[in-house]
Formats: sequence, structure tokens, C-alpha cells
Amino acid sequence: MDGNENAAATALLLNANPPLFLWRRWLISVRPSGISAAMSDGTYSQDAAAQLALAAVDAAARPEAWQNLCDLVADHLNAAAFMVFAYDTASPAAPIFHASKVAQRPAVASLQSEMQNGGDAEDHAAYSALARMPPRVALQEGELFGLKRGADLPPNSWRDRVLQATDGQARSIMRINDHGPFLDVAVAHERSPFDDAPPEMARLTPLLGSLLARTLESSRVVAALAASHARLMALFDRLDFGAAFCTPDGKVITANAAFREMADDNNGLWQSSGRIGATDPAASAALRRALDAAARPEATSDRLTLTVPRRSGQLPLVLRAAPVRDNDLSKTVAVLLLVIDPEDEARLSVDGLAAFGVLSPAELDVCKYLVQGFETNGIAERRGTEIETARNQIKSATAKLACHSRLDVVRLAMSAKAPIIK
Repeated sequence: MDGNENAAATALLLNANPPLFLWRRWLISVRPSGISAAMSDGTYSQDAAAQLALAAVDAAARPEAWQNLCDLVADHLNAAAFMVFAYDTASPAAPIFHASKVAQRPAVASLQSEMQNGGDAEDHAAYSALARMPPRVALQEGELFGLKRGADLPPNSWRDRVLQATDGQARSIMRINDHGPFLDVAVAHERSPFDDAPPEMARLTPLLGSLLARTLESSRVVAALAASHARLMALFDRLDFGAAFCTPDGKVITANAAFREMADDNNGLWQSSGRIGATDPAASAALRRALDAAARPEATSDRLTLTVPRRSGQLPLVLRAAPVRDNDLSKTVAVLLLVIDPEDEARLSVDGLAAFGVLSPAELDVCKYLVQGFETNGIAERRGTEIETARNQIKSATAKLACHSRLDVVRLAMSAKAPIIK
């Protein structure tokens, strides 16, 4: 990335309008005064600040991008290694750990695994001391124990193993956060032993402290959202009707398993090049109109529902387009397309009616055939009863369910059943 591109990227991040306004807020929270100070005293060029800011944004959204951010910091510090991790002083252990490319070495990876599982007991005293230090202050390791800069450190075989694995000579350390259940830590492995000067990381603290704090905080939020999204998509796939989020022009953004199965069946619906359509040309045109109508504020329900005939001659699919609007932006950004197969016996069940507990076994059995579309004669035939008996049982069930017609019973059965595949 050349200077012009970095300058443009910095300007974009600092001054962008939606949809990048969230990232603008994120970067503003990284204390622009620290960025300005780092630039004004020559610590950072605009290019370097832009590189770190963009790498931090990427790391906040993608865990695998943390190595790139740590590599950049290690390069700026001329450090043998740079690590950022969350340390649980109660366990002790490091459940979150990010490092520069040196962590790919087998010896370092082995030590990292030990540390994540609490194997660094000799370092626990140092982290306990760090927890009492103010945040965003870079220190030589000895300063944690009240030693003067450059003084000899107490023996620590764990430290010796770690520095040997990374080709480091000394460790500088910084507490990143000032609150939270974990101690967020940044550690640099210096290439030379310390003298009485501040650690190299100290000159980068105005930018680095806030940048890392916000990136860790944001990555935790993103990880939680990703986990929630995974659970939501699993539930989405368990819906017993087709559902897909589409653009107003018919491009499928995401769809559940039932929708994909219906589209792949090519019996009423089809999907090609990521777009949805109907096998019947007239129905396909009606579908496009419904999706387009759902994107308009003046959309009315009669324009959002349609039936799509099937090549097999089975009952038509029933489709409903529902607008998905962003309340902040006040415009439709997607359309939710729902597809119901009226011949899906699993969906047209009486499980929901049974849950009311008001029907007798015979009435429930009658309702089972009723929701499947059978008339009185067909119900009586399948149950081996007189037509009048079936008629009376239908009337009794309708009354007990407070319905006015057989169609109301069918609607109640569909609405009362949980739309989840067991």
C-alpha cells in the first residue's frame, strides 16, 4: 500500500459515512489524541498509523488477522516477538492468545499451549503484580517487582524457555485494560537486554495502548455475535417452511434448508446464479413484482402474497414477501421470502390442537384428516364411521376450538404448531 492509498484509507476510516460509520465510531474510540501525538512527535508516520489502524479493524472482525497486527507491531518495535492475550489470574490461564509469526515455531506453539492451560505458574506473580499497575504503561519486566531498570531479574525457568524459543533477550509488558474479568496483556520480546532506558514499547503507548484495548474488546463482541449467528442459523434451518433473505431484485442472501430443498427440486421454484425464480413464467414475473413491492414503503399485503404452480400438478406453493427494514436508515435493505408447501403433511399436523387439551381422541383424529383437506365423506370412509358421525364430530371439534368454520380449524392447526423440525 503506497502513501496515497494509506492517506485515503485513513481519511476513509476517520470521515466515512454509513455504512462505514460504525468503524468511524470504533476508530474515534481509539483516542485520536494518541494518534495525533504519535504522529506529531515523529513516533509514527501517517502511513504507519494507517497500517496499524486498518490491521486492527481487520483483527477485530477476523481472529486469524491478529497475527498480521502482531507482526506489524513487532516490526515497529524491532522486537523478536509480540503477543497479546487475556490472562485469567484466578485460574491461572490464558484463554485468548494472539502472537506474531514466531508463534508458528513448534517450540513456541508448545509453550503457548502450556500457557493457555495454566502451565506458566512461575509467571503468575508477574501477572498478579501487573494487575495492580495502571493500564497502558509499558514496563520492563523487573519494574513489576520494584526493581530498577536494567537490574537482574529473579530466576524464572519459564521465562528462560520462552525467550529462548523466540530468540528474545528480555520482556517488556503492558496492561491494556483497566477493568474486566481478564487481565489483557501486551508483551514484547526485546532483541537486546535492557539498560536503564524505558522499553521500546513505551514510545508507542499513546497509540498502541488504546488501539489494542479497543481491538480486543471489539473482537470479543464479534466472537459473541458470531456464536449467536451460528445458533440463529441452526434454528433457521430447523424451520419447517422455506425462508430466505433476498435482495429486492431476487438475489438470495441466505436461505434455510427447507427453502434450498424446494429450489433444488425445481418443482415450482428454481435458483440459478444466486437468484430465485419460478418455473412458471407468469408466476416468476409475479414473484419479481412481489419482491420489488416489499422493498417499497407503500407496500400492501395483497401485493406480497402469491401462489406458484408446480410442474408435478401438486397444490401450488404459497409465497409471502415481507419487508426487512433498518429502523436507523429508514429503508429496506432485504426482503424475507417465506414459502409454504400445502401438501407437507408434517406441517399440517394437529399437534398444536392437541396441546389445547379440549378435544377427544376421536375429534382429534377427525381434525387430522380435516387439515389434510378431506371432506366429510372421505373422513368417514377413512375412519370407518357413518357420515353423520363424522359430521357431528367435526361440529363438536369446531365448537370446542372456538372456530367458525372448517377453514378456521385448518388455520388454527397451522398457527398453533411450532414451526420447528424436531
